[in-house]
Amino acid sequence: EAVERAKNKFKFRIVSAQVFERLMRMCLTKMHIYLSLYLKLKPSEEGGAAKKANPQSSDRWKRISLPIKAYVKSMVNFLETLTDPTMTHLLLRHAERLLAYIRPFPKIARKLLKLSLQVFGSVESNRVQAFFLVRRLAVEMPYPFIGGCYKGLY
Repeated sequence: EAVERAKNKFKFRIVSAQVFERLMRMCLTKMHIYLSLYLKLKPSEEGGAAKKANPQSSDRWKRISLPIKAYVKSMVNFLETLTDPTMTHLLLRHAERLLAYIRPFPKIARKLLKLSLQVFGSVESNRVQAFFLVRRLAVEMPYPFIGGCYKGLY
């Protein structure tokens, strides 16, 4: 009976590993595009990319901020559990693309910085990608955050 209630509780069920893999791949490669389209973000004058835009300026931000927070928090927690260097590289790139959506949540950004610095110090094949992420965090996060980036890289 409890299993039946649990089945009815979820709106979607993914029963195929192939469908799950495709869904994950889509999220990791295109989520930043879909979020900027939903929030109707206008590209900035300097870069022309949606990643430079401020998602908090959107009228829809209040409605979607909690699901975005849950998504980026889950992504960071997933990154913490990874052992495969290829998947780690993919998630670091994904986190860099989602940085505009991570910026409003400093606690998640600090955890992402900590994980990026761990990868920077340990995994040779992902060192450059981890450095790029730390650099973007240092540039895009508010002022005191850059100090932690410098200390961690030193």
